[in-house]
Amino acid sequence: IEYISPSLGGLQLRGAVAAADENGGAERPVGFSVGYGGGPVSVGVAYDRNGLDLKTVGLYGSFNAGFATFMAQFEKGDLSAATDTKHWSVGTKVPLGNATLKAGFTKWSTEEVKKLGIGLDYNLSKRTQLYTDIGKVSGDGATANQKKTAFDVGIFHKF
Repeated sequence: IEYISPSLGGLQLRGAVAAADENGGAERPVGFSVGYGGGPVSVGVAYDRNGLDLKTVGLYGSFNAGFATFMAQFEKGDLSAATDTKHWSVGTKVPLGNATLKAGFTKWSTEEVKKLGIGLDYNLSKRTQLYTDIGKVSGDGATANQKKTAFDVGIFHKF
């Protein structure tokens, strides 16, 4: 069940609760968030607890500078009952006519894993978009199998 409040001067509250999993999840999953969006600024804070009683708290924000939108987030949470993690990321979207350049960097502090990515979206129409992305995982905590460069290309169409 989810509740989304009306926007009150840009402030919006959200809350959600789900049934507990009868096959092992002892806790009822819940989530709450408070967000503000006004003008070029958007910020929010959120809390989530899943059925295994693993919790995450996050702080999120973006700023539209006109020529680009800059985004950042920080999350702290449980990977397991014994391991906490911190995760942060920064990114940007730069409109270039029908195209949008995207770039982002993220780091998981507990695992010492980093990821850098860049991409390009190209709008063929209001409903059809071509995209391509490339990303590289690195860091001491990344396995040899994770330390690869990956890319994708595709077409996205809204029906």
